[in-house]
Amino acid sequence: MILIFIFKHCLGFLVLIRSSIILCVLTLLGLTPSQESYALCQEKAKSDLAAVREIMDTRSVAALADWEEVKSRSDYTQYKGRLNFALAQYDIQQKVEFLYYKSSVTVETGEPAPLIFIMSSIAGTTQAEKHIARYLAKQGISTVVSFFREHEGEDEGPDIANTWIDIAVSMTAQMSLIDFFETLPEVRADAMGMIGISLGGIRGTFVMGVEPRLKAATLVVSGGDFTILWLRAKILRLKRLGC
Repeated sequence: MILIFIFKHCLGFLVLIRSSIILCVLTLLGLTPSQESYALCQEKAKSDLAAVREIMDTRSVAALADWEEVKSRSDYTQYKGRLNFALAQYDIQQKVEFLYYKSSVTVETGEPAPLIFIMSSIAGTTQAEKHIARYLAKQGISTVVSFFREHEGEDEGPDIANTWIDIAVSMTAQMSLIDFFETLPEVRADAMGMIGISLGGIRGTFVMGVEPRLKAATLVVSGGDFTILWLRAKILRLKRLGC
């Protein structure tokens, strides 16, 4: 126990030293944000947030493009589907794919089931999300595992100056799923929640900030060492702005 105590405190001290060294290096290289650039970032963040909220409030109803039963087990029935949605004001058309694990536990009682939306990591839908979905189905909780890419098939990636549009598209994808599934008779619309894993957890923080229909959320490893990411960023514009 004594060794563990010493190890924990030494580790915390080393982390503090590392952070201090990184800050000193950034300062010497002139990469730390000035008060002017910080204020600029703050103003841009406010305007971007207002634009995102406008998109959320004026979003159109998504269209169900695909829906098929994949497998049936004693605890659940699994469906695979896709929703198409659009942001008309920005001429953006997108899709969000999902797996729906409909719990068979509450079907036997004739009562609607709670629903959990699982937002996948950047790797897509993996065995981790599927395992969680199967486990919850056994507890009488249905799940929707969603996977969404903002720039599928594109090499250029996002436009840093308009990152808020990507955020809005991502949020619209998830909220479109909520719009659709809350209307199903087997779903308890007053008992919906969210699990976000890695990138899904980062996206989940945005969704939870504007979505009152989700009553609870669990965020799993939603982030990383942003100090190191920022220091090693290849996007010079991001470094210069310091935001």
